[in-house]
Parts: sequence; C-alpha cells; structure tokens
Amino acid sequence: MRNIIFVLFAVVAAMLTTSCNKNETASVQTLVPVIATTSFTDGIIITEGNTSQSFNFYWTKAMFEDRGAVKYTIQIDSGNGTFKNPVSLLETTELKGVATLGDLNTKLNAYGVNACEWKNIKFRVLASSGASTFSSVAKEFALTLFSVNQKHPVLTSSNSSALIITKDNSGSAIDFSWTAASFGVNGAISYALQVDTSAKFTNPIVLESNITGISKSINIGSLNKQLLGKGFAPNVKYTFKFRIVASSVAASFTLNSGALQNDITPMKGDMYIYTKNGGYDPAGASLLNSSLDGLQYDHFMYLGNWEEYRLLPSNTSKDGEIGGYPDGSRNFAGHGDLSTASNHWGLWCPETYGIYYLKFDLTAMNYTSYRVDYFSIAGNAVNGGNDWSGRVKMNYNSTTSILSVTANLKVGQFKIIGIQETNGAADEGSWNYSLVYGDATHVKPGTGSAGNLSIAEDGNYMISINMKSYPYTYSLTKN
Repeated sequence: MRNIIFVLFAVVAAMLTTSCNKNETASVQTLVPVIATTSFTDGIIITEGNTSQSFNFYWTKAMFEDRGAVKYTIQIDSGNGTFKNPVSLLETTELKGVATLGDLNTKLNAYGVNACEWKNIKFRVLASSGASTFSSVAKEFALTLFSVNQKHPVLTSSNSSALIITKDNSGSAIDFSWTAASFGVNGAISYALQVDTSAKFTNPIVLESNITGISKSINIGSLNKQLLGKGFAPNVKYTFKFRIVASSVAASFTLNSGALQNDITPMKGDMYIYTKNGGYDPAGASLLNSSLDGLQYDHFMYLGNWEEYRLLPSNTSKDGEIGGYPDGSRNFAGHGDLSTASNHWGLWCPETYGIYYLKFDLTAMNYTSYRVDYFSIAGNAVNGGNDWSGRVKMNYNSTTSILSVTANLKVGQFKIIGIQETNGAADEGSWNYSLVYGDATHVKPGTGSAGNLSIAEDGNYMISINMKSYPYTYSLTKN
C-alpha cells in the first residue's frame, strides 16, 4: 500500500514540474492560471460603434513556491498558437483583465492583422512572480477588426414629403444618392437600396442591389408594384424607412446608412384581361374594374366555348402576365388558383359559352366566375309605384360587347341584373351579378345593395352600355 501512495505522489509531482519554466524548480504548491470566462463568445466584429465596449477576461489564481506578488499579462498571438512573438494586451495584479474592443483593435492592427477579415486570435494569461512564469492554456476567438478609415454611406433623397402614388405620378422617379462608403481596405464595393416599415429592417424589400455607383433612381410605379407584392394594401398610408447597405468583397460585414423616413400610400394598379382568340395582343386587352377592396378586380366578359384568357398589369407589354395551373392540370370549372409561374397555362372558360362575371383576387391569388345568360332591367321603373317585380330583358351583342334595350319606363329606380337560366327557370343570383350606378355616364359591376339607376319622367327610353372595357359607359336617351 505504501508503495502505491509513493508512486502516485511521484506522478503528481512530475505533472506539476512540467508546467514550470525550464529555469525554475516547482513544488506541489505551484498553481497555473486557467482562463475561466470571458465577456464574449466566439465571433466578434469590431466596428466603429462598439470600440468603447469592454472585453473582459477572468482567470483563476496562480500560485508560486515563493508565494510572492503575482503579475498577470494577457498576451495575443495570431499565428499558429505557439506564442513565439506574442503581443501584450494589458498587465494587472488582479484576476480580471479589462480592455476595450478599441484597445484590442489597435494592438492587433499594430501586430499586422488586416482589418475587415475574419481572423482566429489566441489569448493566454501569463503569470509571473520573481523569476518564475507560468502560462494558461490559450483560448481562441474569431475576430473581424475595424479600420479607422471606415466610413458609413450617408443617404439623401429627392422626395422628403408624403407620397400618394397615383397614375399621374407613377411614371416619375425618386432619386436617391449617397456618399461613398469606405471599409479601410482595398476591394470592390457595391450597394443595395432597401425599404421597410421597421426601423430595424427586420424584413426589408430590396429595391435594387449590386449598385456600383452612388446614386439610383427608383420608378414610382415599380416601387408601388413591389410594395403591393409584399402585401401592403393599396390606398393605405404607411411610414417607410429607406437605407443604403454597402458591401465589400474584402469585408465580412456591411456598412449601413442611417434611415430616411417617408410616408407613402400605395396605389392599386390597373389589371387587364386578354384572350387567345384575340391573339393574346396586349393592345386589345380590356381593363378590369378596380373599385373593389384590396387587390380584387372584376369584369363582365363574353367567352366562347373553351375560350382561354390571361391577366396583364399593362396593355403595352406581356410582362407580369398572370394565368393558372402551373402544374399543367387545366381547370374548366371556372374557378381556381392564379399563377405567375413561367410555365402557367391560360385560364379556361367552362364548356358553355356566354357572358361571364369574372372576379380575381391577387392577394389570395385565386379567381371565380359566374355565367350570366342575359341581363334584365329590374325595378319600380318598369311597372311604376312600389312594384319591383317588373323585368325587361336586354340585348347583348357579343361582337361589340354592347348591352342595350328600348323600353317604356316610368318614374322610379332600377338596376340591371344578371340572370342565369337553368331548365327554363330564371335564377337572378340574389342580384349579386348586377350593373349599378357608377356616375352620370358610367355603370359598374355591383350587387343588390349598391346604387340604383333612375328615370326622371315617364317615357320611351334607349339604354346602351358598352361593356368591352372598364369603365362601362352608360347612356340613357329619351326617344
């Protein structure tokens, strides 16, 4: 038993002796400092904004045989960890070392570490007392240094007042310019222009990226399209923040400008419909009614058997075309999903030709349709008094899209309702597919709760409505 204890004692003594400097002889009372904690985890980016922030080290107490005063030195090595040419960051007699990231940055710059690139840096604590020294095991961090020559871009804009986007100004532009950023190192710099409602830019819209100059004009119509595409509702005022973000091929971080704030009200953009029978010619496209809430549009349109159609945001180009069924499964049900995928199909009319009420929701990206076999005048202007049961069937020309009738009418009000005939029975669809008052010379798609049209005096009248494209022109002529 005594032999075993003697062997263990010899092993411990040998281990402690190997921790000593070659010029000293250690005893069992010698303790080597151990880095316990730091105020940072791995991955520090030093910027001009955090150079005053403290970088703290804590370690265990070292003990020497002579039990004299102990001095601690934090050393840095950016080589292979051998500490052949270390740099001293600070000296202290306490068990804590406090430096700023700016101090660390200055030391490492002087040490030859390049700014703006990731570098693994090793730290150790060297304990000394008299002629004896011991060192801790090194602790490694990944760092990116800050260059004193860094400069953030400063952003300016040609528009600082509230902006309500309209058709009249959608062709104009907002001009952005900024001062050149500097990363303090050589390397190509590019910029991205971002907008967000959050001051922290948690989910920014990138208006333009890979900009190599220091200015950019953003078309207001294009800005409107991007805002709507990200779910911002039309005709609602939002407070947006704009910033420029600089990147360099020689740096692992970005330099951002301060934010410019601007109130912007997006506009509901136009939407057109065109058909395969019309040669898918944008010039022949029909404008949809956009007076519905949100990004909803509707239109009455004559569709032939198996007619195919698509949507367009412009009648001058096919850019941004919307169809359906990107999976190739054609849908003849008259309702379904919309798609902007490059391989989308056209939307298809159900087998039965006729006038269709078409409704599109570009937020939910779906559509519905309802066949209307004919329109009738409905209201007390037919029979007079409080009798709303009277109906006068109207004529529809599928070539010209003109809806018309000549009829004897009385003082009163009326709507033009769409009727679907099934097995000889007239289904008025609860008047949900009507033409109602728009203004003195126009009607629009509506329901039974919308505005009525009026007859001021009894007489014989010619009513004519052009339904080719919105707005639908309306004329009421007394014969």
